[in-house]
Amino acid sequence: MNFKEYFNLIQEAREVQFGGYGDYQGKAKVYVNLHASIPKERKLVYSIQGNIPDPKYPETNKTKEKVIGYDNKLVLNDVQFKINEGGWKKVQERGGKKNVHSTVIGTISKEKPTRYNTVITYDPRKYRYFVRFGEQGNPIPIKSAAKVAFNPDGLTADGVVDLTPEEVRNEGPLLTQEELYYMQRRKEELIRDNKLKRSNRLKPKKK
Repeated sequence: MNFKEYFNLIQEAREVQFGGYGDYQGKAKVYVNLHASIPKERKLVYSIQGNIPDPKYPETNKTKEKVIGYDNKLVLNDVQFKINEGGWKKVQERGGKKNVHSTVIGTISKEKPTRYNTVITYDPRKYRYFVRFGEQGNPIPIKSAAKVAFNPDGLTADGVVDLTPEEVRNEGPLLTQEELYYMQRRKEELIRDNKLKRSNRLKPKKK
């Protein structure tokens, strides 16, 4: 595969068809599609996952989780924020390399996409939770919201409920200085290893 073919493949992976979930009813999980998004340019695309009847068992009520659509603008009602602890730990172990482990769970709204007053975000390299920001710019962990609006440049919410200090302690603190140090060291090790592998590939083979 030459560079042009590789570039076209990447572009194709990022061009997902929006929609496909308009008739869905029930709780949905929404998360950032890491392949279709360009975070540095604030162009986020979201995957929408729902519970649908399992075709393997048509005569039962069994369901399975499946991606039912994609979009860059939508609204969820009655929202819960979920972080998979195992996925969070993998980010730390891999020097900050992201994986899908954070979801926003709620009911898809028919409301026109909009923006709310509270900006919320999640970055596994900085936090263990979805957070909003206080008056001093300090991150405040949150657990739910009445509404969340998804837009290409991020998330905003209305009716946000914070985690209590007891809940934060139970789930674990935000990144400690030791964890940040370990994560930085791990990232440096990965960069060094990649440089060494690249150097070995470029070395002329002995005849």
